[in-house]
Amino acid sequence: MRRGSFALLCHAALGSRDGAQALNRIAGFLRLVLDDLQCKIDIDPTRIRIRLADTGTETRSPRPMFV
Repeated sequence: MRRGSFALLCHAALGSRDGAQALNRIAGFLRLVLDDLQCKIDIDPTRIRIRLADTGTETRSPRPMFV
């Protein structure tokens, strides 16, 4: 991610009306700026599940998110 991206992500989440909207904004932002990241949010009455998956084809492991 480019410099300043994380700050922008935080501002988007802080401006949310509740935690569910904040998580969805974070997931959408990460999908937008990180091409090889799949982020899904599942919310039900008893839990919240955040799924992150690296869909890139590079063999290097683990890959840095912030460079």
